[in-house]
Amino acid sequence: MCENAKGEVTILYKNQLLSYSIFHKPPRQAQVVSSKTLNHQINTPKPPAADHPWRQYGRHLNGKPILEAHPDGAD
Repeated sequence: MCENAKGEVTILYKNQLLSYSIFHKPPRQAQVVSSKTLNHQINTPKPPAADHPWRQYGRHLNGKPILEAHPDGAD
């Protein structure tokens, strides 16, 4: 591959000029849906499972809550 001062690019293989074309991938177009079926097309997220890690926040491995000491010493 060679580029000259004007910014033109040429491709050479064994001192032979190769012709080429630049490929521009088109952007992906979203699927068109009617407004009547829009709610069915949009997937609502499912709630996490009962054993999901964020549901276990603040618990020991045995399932009992962690007792936290208050910074001012009051319970």
